Amino acid sequence: MDRKKVNDIQLKGFPRDISLWIILAVCLVLGHLSNNNLILSAVLIVIVGCFILINIDKKINLLFFLIPWTYILRSEPGTRTIFSYLTVGLLFAISYKSKLSFNLKKISYITMLIILVLFQKLIIGRTISFDEISLILPLTTLSLIKGKWYNLFKWDEASLAFIFGLFLSIIAGLILYKAPHMVDYFRLNYAVKGQGVGLRFSGVHMDPNGFGAQAIFGCSLGIILTNQTQIRFKKWFNKVLNIMVLFIFIAGFFSGSKAYFFVSIVMLILYIVLLSYKKGVYSGGKFIFIIGLIIIVGYVLGWWKPLITRYTARFMNADNLDALSSGRNVILKMYFKMFTIYPWVIIFGTSLDVVGLHSAAHNTLVQSVTRLGSIGFLIIILLLKETYKIINNNTIDNRDRDSAWIRLMPLLMYLLMSLSLDLLFKLEFLYIVFLGVFIAAWFKPLK
Repeated sequence: MDRKKVNDIQLKGFPRDISLWIILAVCLVLGHLSNNNLILSAVLIVIVGCFILINIDKKINLLFFLIPWTYILRSEPGTRTIFSYLTVGLLFAISYKSKLSFNLKKISYITMLIILVLFQKLIIGRTISFDEISLILPLTTLSLIKGKWYNLFKWDEASLAFIFGLFLSIIAGLILYKAPHMVDYFRLNYAVKGQGVGLRFSGVHMDPNGFGAQAIFGCSLGIILTNQTQIRFKKWFNKVLNIMVLFIFIAGFFSGSKAYFFVSIVMLILYIVLLSYKKGVYSGGKFIFIIGLIIIVGYVLGWWKPLITRYTARFMNADNLDALSSGRNVILKMYFKMFTIYPWVIIFGTSLDVVGLHSAAHNTLVQSVTRLGSIGFLIIILLLKETYKIINNNTIDNRDRDSAWIRLMPLLMYLLMSLSLDLLFKLEFLYIVFLGVFIAAWFKPLK
């Protein structure tokens, strides 16, 4: 199928879909606000029903919309979020809809990964957990797909769904964070001892840093959507999209995440370079002027006072690398020491459900090597490579090769955030990485 024809039919029906999702989101918030299990259960049943009835590309869009809502997609605290079950349902739907390619290379990778996991379980005497299945099953399924990806997945719709979902989840967080019973669903008052930073906003996410990672990815998607040639949005929609992305960008700073602070600066610099290179120095200068104007107006009106207080408190106490990294540097040293004492961990790992030390690594790369070993980590990279090759083989070659870094921006920004977080077992991790990989293969930059 010609790619241009594919793009002509994209976004068809999307406004209707997003309208339905907004209604469901409002009902979900009302159910949590009233602490009414009946309403919550009804909303969750409707979401599952919609998921079952809609086409596979719409299923994917719905799940990307729901990613920021994961932690409150349940009727009672402590129960598993329905997002987990919808993910399993999506994988079965993809497997049924598309053809699977069982070549020797892929089968060998999958077999080696399964043998490694079973070997780990045999050594430590445990059974495979649901979290492990939710990591291994998507990796293996996606790497085996042979069908045409544009029949299954529309990157622009999925990106818009994620941005809309994140934007609305931030509003929901502003509404729900004052409800005391919501403390069992997501983090409400996250204060760092001795730093006086007060509330660290996290939308409806359990972790302010995890929320920051989603925010940085959402902003990167906004940059991509406004610098692509496949779909031309109407001017009013472009303005709405820009407002949502700006709102998400600012909300990310209220998480109080130092990682978000640094990565957002890197993202802004890259975006300014992108504008200047693609549209001229005037466009880059205009963007800098707008950002400067927003900062000045916000400062005069007192909007940034909580942010200034928060980050001043965080950075004033960071008189060395250990303090600047909130102790992460110390933890990484502990992990590296463990690697030297127990070198077999680097090779075989400790098992997916064994932390390795008393503290989490706070680094997805170190977490992956610790849990899976270098063998398992390499297999995952190879499976992702196979997925990339499948996607790339279904795209056209008419692509601006000099702007590869533009296509890599969402994935790169998210992976930079992952260096200060444990994201391997977060439900959104593989979705976001997959979308980043898909854009890297599919995206055609603005000329």
